Amino acid sequence: MTMKLFDAHCHLQDPRILNKTPQLIATALDTGVVRFAVNGVSEKDWNLVKEMGESYPSVIPCFGLHPWFIEERTPNWFNTLKEFFQITPSAAVGEVGLDKGSHGKKIDFNDQVQVFRRQLELAKELNRPVSVHCVHAFGDLLEIMKYGTVGMDKLDCFFSKFNQNEKFFDVITFASRSCYASQLPYLLVDLDKDSLNLSSTGPFPAGVILHSFLGSAEMVPEFAKLGAYFSFSGFLMSMKKEKATKMLKAVSSDRILLETDAPDALPNGKFGSLFLVDGGIFHPEGENSSSNADSLRDGDSHPSKDASALPRETPNHPANIHNVLSYVASLLDITKQELAELSYANAVRLFSYEGSKFNK
Repeated sequence: MTMKLFDAHCHLQDPRILNKTPQLIATALDTGVVRFAVNGVSEKDWNLVKEMGESYPSVIPCFGLHPWFIEERTPNWFNTLKEFFQITPSAAVGEVGLDKGSHGKKIDFNDQVQVFRRQLELAKELNRPVSVHCVHAFGDLLEIMKYGTVGMDKLDCFFSKFNQNEKFFDVITFASRSCYASQLPYLLVDLDKDSLNLSSTGPFPAGVILHSFLGSAEMVPEFAKLGAYFSFSGFLMSMKKEKATKMLKAVSSDRILLETDAPDALPNGKFGSLFLVDGGIFHPEGENSSSNADSLRDGDSHPSKDASALPRETPNHPANIHNVLSYVASLLDITKQELAELSYANAVRLFSYEGSKFNK
């Protein structure tokens, strides 16, 4: 049976690989990767993503403002974003998100929250899936998906003491003098001054893709209740095997996706040959170099024990989703064919919204 794969999150418009995108897509298609969800990250690349979606039937365009680039946004960024969705009915939302990691901590988190929340609400309004970047901020993400803001978990017990007839001023005055005072800035951003509207933002029937997911097993059911899908890339190989296995087994089989995040997240190469963007093929030491992968394109062979022998800046190739497939299947103790079939079916279902390329 022919194996079909769906790269649920990548960046084929990235300047590091843009001039080789036609070649990369052709090679990936030859290996059975038949769909690519290409995520924009800033106003500067949304048009590139749009053009890529128009040029390649296999590309699902996605538009979003990534947290790393929010400081570069123009005053009209949100209207521009909405216009891209109006003229591109096949598009999903992404990449958006929250980041408290080494890069993201340089960017004001309150600003990240507001930009992310607006895009999350837009995705729900459009009834389209949204691909989410989350680094060291899963607790905040869960709160925003539930309530539309952060700090609400700590305020739940506080608000439970008040009925809906309490005056807003009285409630806020009390809160400002209590242990909840530090949470007020988050609460007041968009709180209706006439009433305390605590209705949930989620769930998200169109789906929320937690891309390159590295969260805990304990968080999986909480996100799943809100409509989350869990997408796995080469970054999963950086997680301790025991923790990764526990987390994967907590994910329902109808919520698993695979991705490359190319040109990032290069797999470590221990689970098969790696395609290199420069045209070569990397072989783990001892692997049979006469595999199908070798026959698909010409290039230099690079035998070694693992991908650590490659330069750190080596860009990832969308065909390397096969390595992710092999690794995830091994942890779940299922065949690659089984995982390919279920992850592909999940992705097709997720990206079959009104106007999508699957509904034409």
